[in-house]
Amino acid sequence: MGELLALAAEAAGGRHHLVAVQMPASLVMMTPITQALHGRGPRPAAAGAGLRAMASAPLHGGELPGMVDQELANLIRPGLTLAQACVLAVAPCPGVTDVLLAASGAPHWEEAPKPSPNPRSPPPSCGRSLVYSPPPDPDIEQHMRSCHARAAKALDVREPGGEFWGWAGRTQSASPQNKASGKLWGGALDAQHVFGDLDGRRPALLAVHDAVDDDTAYRAELWVRVGQPVLSDDPVLQRDLQLPGSWWQDLTGTLEKVAAVDTDRIAVRQQYMDRASPNSWASRPRP
Repeated sequence: MGELLALAAEAAGGRHHLVAVQMPASLVMMTPITQALHGRGPRPAAAGAGLRAMASAPLHGGELPGMVDQELANLIRPGLTLAQACVLAVAPCPGVTDVLLAASGAPHWEEAPKPSPNPRSPPPSCGRSLVYSPPPDPDIEQHMRSCHARAAKALDVREPGGEFWGWAGRTQSASPQNKASGKLWGGALDAQHVFGDLDGRRPALLAVHDAVDDDTAYRAELWVRVGQPVLSDDPVLQRDLQLPGSWWQDLTGTLEKVAAVDTDRIAVRQQYMDRASPNSWASRPRP
């Protein structure tokens, strides 16, 4: 960002007049979002420089609505269309001030602003301890806190430390009562029944608490707390971990156990792999 501002000042012959930067972000381009959630990358840098950060291509050239399904859209926020859910996955990203869209017609343009939550950035002091931000709507934020407190009481547990929010402001699963089922709702329980703790390689699910409030179903999950140090506190590795051969052997054995289980769950559609794989590997040398 510093180099960009220097180039802008050079082009202006002195003080630059740059007010905004544009960068792509979507469900298939998550690295910039992940960086921003950890206070790194161009978006926080743009905010620090007083620039607007515009997120472009949230629908990935119109392809994303064909890659996701309604179950995923309902996980982001119940009742959204597929396109709205894709936009909402980008809009709350810290540092994003605008989401750029191109609509094919008036109905699409009128629909586009509906999921916008007027996102707010996390407080500057949050550092790396805050993985995700609270919901942008204060009423929803308070309601989620109340549901979390009721679930903690029902499970007879208490928070050992500070407050941590899940993705898109979630602290527990939520869905319309008549849609509280399927792979995104019951995946954790299904995995626990099939895998257990995978010989200590997977945190065990101890209990779940289900509740219904105003036709909305909520599920809270109680997991074993992982006490071992993490290899990286960032989804994007920033250094060579220098892992021993035994670590890779353990990983191979665990993956073989997972692969041996029959399942009808589809994490990534074949259509996406057919399109993404050539794009990712076409310019790389063949082995």
